[in-house]
Amino acid sequence: MKVPIGNIINNNSANISTPIYGEKRKVYGMKKTMIMLFATIMVICLFSIGPGYRAFEITEHTPLSSGDYFEYEYNMDEMLQEQVDESEDYTGYEKIEMSMKMTVTGSEMVDVGGVSYDCWIMKNEMVLRYKLIGETTDDYILFAVELTAKDWTVKDTYQTAKSEDTTTALITWSGSEEGETSTFVMESETIEKTTYTKMADPEPMPKTVGLTWASDETYVVNTTDKNRMKSDDEPFEDWDFDYEETTESSQTNYEILSEGNTVVPAGTFEALKEKSTVSGEDEYSITYYDENNMPIKIEQYEEGVLVGIMSLKSYSLQNAKGDDGGDDEDTSFVGIGVVSLSVLAIASLGVIGRKRR
Repeated sequence: MKVPIGNIINNNSANISTPIYGEKRKVYGMKKTMIMLFATIMVICLFSIGPGYRAFEITEHTPLSSGDYFEYEYNMDEMLQEQVDESEDYTGYEKIEMSMKMTVTGSEMVDVGGVSYDCWIMKNEMVLRYKLIGETTDDYILFAVELTAKDWTVKDTYQTAKSEDTTTALITWSGSEEGETSTFVMESETIEKTTYTKMADPEPMPKTVGLTWASDETYVVNTTDKNRMKSDDEPFEDWDFDYEETTESSQTNYEILSEGNTVVPAGTFEALKEKSTVSGEDEYSITYYDENNMPIKIEQYEEGVLVGIMSLKSYSLQNAKGDDGGDDEDTSFVGIGVVSLSVLAIASLGVIGRKRR
């Protein structure tokens, strides 16, 4: 805030070379005092604001409760457009439904390596329905994919103790040639059951910009695949089954890149931007976490290209910190003090000016 020092100098320029007596001396002295007071106040305010600032950090996982949910919009426009660009048969795409919802459905004890852990059961439901469109209404590919997953998440550390995923897909090809339309349909179902011999390492707390860490995990995956096909009005063929069991291990590297406001359909959140990369893979994800360590936005990349974005649409977190959550230092009083004292100084200068006139 600028003090009208120029006006003060102009108003007193006539008295600079002549003695100031009586009331004029008093007024001039009072005015100089108020200017010095104002400058002192501003210096105090600057030093008061500095120590009051604290970098945004996440200090803990906000405890979940049964019934909590997180609903996301899913955007994969970049990937869909890439499919269109690389195809000779399709000129556009149509999004029908793209959504994801995670719900805490209850709790259960899970054994990992002979140790029992109290876990939340997280149910994840994802729906992807979209169509690649050709030159006519009879030329298209229709994708209908649904994922239902269950994750058992340790309550204290939020590590995954086991998971069960079921993915169903119904893909329909339709094409026309010389006035005749033919269709081909493939239906598939994949069930994966994952048990851990070593869970991923817990996240370090607090999380703040610049933090890096790595996490290792080892697990066994039992996979059951089945698929069948049909063409035109013919019935489906018999299911073709495939079974597989694999033991796998992986290391994921994490880094907190930055902090800032993240805007999603559910609102604007102050959040940390976290990058996670699985060693040896060309895929990575960027996740934005708010003060509750709740994922606000998730970006998925393949070979450096953005292929999907999940943005928080609505949620229910019964133990959320909210606006009054956390234990950050309260700087509101400092802010009010700065404004009040500044206004007081300016008002005082105005009073002195009126007295002089």
